[in-house]
Amino acid sequence: MRKLFSILALLCALFLTVSCGNEEEFVIRCDIKGLGTRGLEMVYVTRSGISRLSFHPVDGKVDMRASSVQPTLVEVYTIDGSLLFTCVACNGDHLDVKMKLDDPSTLTITGQDASRDYTAYVVEHDSVLTHGDDAEVNSMIAD
Repeated sequence: MRKLFSILALLCALFLTVSCGNEEEFVIRCDIKGLGTRGLEMVYVTRSGISRLSFHPVDGKVDMRASSVQPTLVEVYTIDGSLLFTCVACNGDHLDVKMKLDDPSTLTITGQDASRDYTAYVVEHDSVLTHGDDAEVNSMIAD
C-alpha cells in the first residue's frame, strides 16, 4: 500500500511540474486560417542579437517556441516575407494567435496583456496605419 501511495504521489508531482509550464521559453500558438503548410519565420531580438527561427505549420497551426529573458518585440512573417503580426513576449509567456491570412482585421492575440492591447490598437487603426500619410499616423499615435 505504501508503495502504491508513493507512486501516486510521484505521478502527481510530475503532472504538477509539467502543467506549470516552462519558464525558459515563450510559446506562441498560431491558428492562421488559409496558411496551410506555408512556412513562417519568427524574428526577435535578445542580448545576443537578432534571432530568426523557421517553423512549418500543418493546416495553419503551429507552436512557435523561443527564449528571451526580457520582453522582446517578436515579428512573424510568411516565408515569402509578408508580415503577419507583431507581439511582445518573454520566457514564461504563452500566447494564442488567431487570424485569417491576408485579413489583418481578424487578428487576435490572447495570453499576454501587452500583446493583446497592442494588437487591438493596430487592428482598430489599420486603415490609417497602412494607408495614411506620415502626419496622420503621427497625429493618431500622439493622441
